[in-house]
Amino acid sequence: MDCGAGFTFPADQATLWFNEARVDFANPPRFAFDPDNPWFRKYQALHEACLDLAAPDHFLMGQIIALPDNDVLALLMGAENFLTALLDHPQWMKAALVQLAQMHADVMEQFLTLNRRRTPYWYGIAGWADFWAPEPFLATQSDVSCTLSTAMFHEFILPELDLLGARFGALWYHLDGYEARHHLPTLLTRDYVRAGQFVPGANRPPNGSHWIELYRQVQAAGRILWLDAPAENIAPLLRQLDPSLLVLRTYAPSQRAAEELLAAAGY
Repeated sequence: MDCGAGFTFPADQATLWFNEARVDFANPPRFAFDPDNPWFRKYQALHEACLDLAAPDHFLMGQIIALPDNDVLALLMGAENFLTALLDHPQWMKAALVQLAQMHADVMEQFLTLNRRRTPYWYGIAGWADFWAPEPFLATQSDVSCTLSTAMFHEFILPELDLLGARFGALWYHLDGYEARHHLPTLLTRDYVRAGQFVPGANRPPNGSHWIELYRQVQAAGRILWLDAPAENIAPLLRQLDPSLLVLRTYAPSQRAAEELLAAAGY
C-alpha cells in the first residue's frame, strides 16, 4: 500500500523510493485500508500464486512484509518532518499513527485469512525473520524510535504496539540499533512481546559477549532472544545464555567449518 503518495523504482537500484506526501495538519488524517488499491491487488495475486504452488505440502509460506505505521509515516513525510510534527502537531500525529496501525493490522489479517483458506501450514511463519512458532504472531519494529526519548516512545509508538498485540496476540520485535536499546525495558512490560531480535548497528561490536547483560535482561523477562552472530561467537553465547530462550543464526564458509561449529556448540 502506498498510502496515496506513490513511489518510484530507480532503474539502477534494487529498491523503491516513496514520494514525499503533502500533509494538511488543518484537517484530520484519513488513512484507511483500500483492498482495491492496484498495488495491493498485484501483491495479493502474487501471494495467491505462491500459495497455489505451496499447497498442499510442498513448502511453507512466509508472512508478507508490511512496515509498521510509525516507519511508514516517517517515509511518507520525510524523517525530519515526521520528528518535528511529533512536537508541533502531536494530536494529528497520534490520530494518523492509530489509523495506519489499524490499516497495518487489516492488511496482515487479510493475508492470514488467505493463508488459512489455501494451506494447512498458514500459521507462525515470518519469512524475513527466519522464525517459526506453533501459533500466529506478527513481526514488527520501530526504526524511527532510535531518535525518540522513552517518553515519546510511550506516547507515540506504544499505542501501535498495544493495538497490534490485541489483534494478533504475540509479537516478534526487531530492536534495530544500539540507539534504540533504552526502549527495551518498556517493551518488556508488554506480555505480547514474546520474542525480540537485537541488531547492534553500524560501527558497534557484533552480537556476542559484549552485549551479554542486554541479552540476560530479555531472557530474565521470559522472552525469546533472536540473534544474528558471527560463527566464533555462537559457542560462547550458548554457554552464557539459556538455550531454551535462544535462537541463533550464523554462517559457515564450508561444510567442514559448519561441522566444527556444531561440535564446538555441543551438537
